[in-house]
Amino acid sequence: MSGIKCIKDSEFVRGNVPMTKEEIRMVSLSKLQADDNSIIFDIGAGTGSVSVNQALNTPKASIFAFERDGEAIDLIEKNIERFGVKNVHIVYGNAPDSFKGVPVPTHAFIGGSGGRLHEIVYELINLNPDIHIVFNGITLENTAAMLDEIREHPEFSGSGIVQLSVSRARKANALHMMQGENPVYIIDMRK
Repeated sequence: MSGIKCIKDSEFVRGNVPMTKEEIRMVSLSKLQADDNSIIFDIGAGTGSVSVNQALNTPKASIFAFERDGEAIDLIEKNIERFGVKNVHIVYGNAPDSFKGVPVPTHAFIGGSGGRLHEIVYELINLNPDIHIVFNGITLENTAAMLDEIREHPEFSGSGIVQLSVSRARKANALHMMQGENPVYIIDMRK
């Protein structure tokens, strides 16, 4: 892959559902390192921005967008249609219960866990002991929980943590002010 293609946030159909912002999405996808042979789980898929962006970069990969919210499912469907991707499959339900009957993942992106992070990571590793997981944490509690998962699984010695803060300029009369987005912890859990 020569480079990661980036979809602008403004191009996605949006609602009141959280979305992984483009700068965070690009760093997360580069950490995921998926290719056309990958089977990718996008857990807590929200608007589907990660799934759709990954699908454009790896059109032969199989991507499964796991989501439990009906409004989010509708947005994922609209974004799949908008970008014409054929390799994103929506799985409705709570993770990890909804993993049953889906092919074994090689990669997983966790953008939301519904309070079940430990169960999700446990099941991902149970399905594939060599899985590559990328986690995005906005809250300190969820980030700390993911750090606990890394400590529990010392075999994932290639793990790394990046904290990314993005600010965007907004116009204030004739001037421009920087307005910060939420800082995000990106945890790359791999062997």
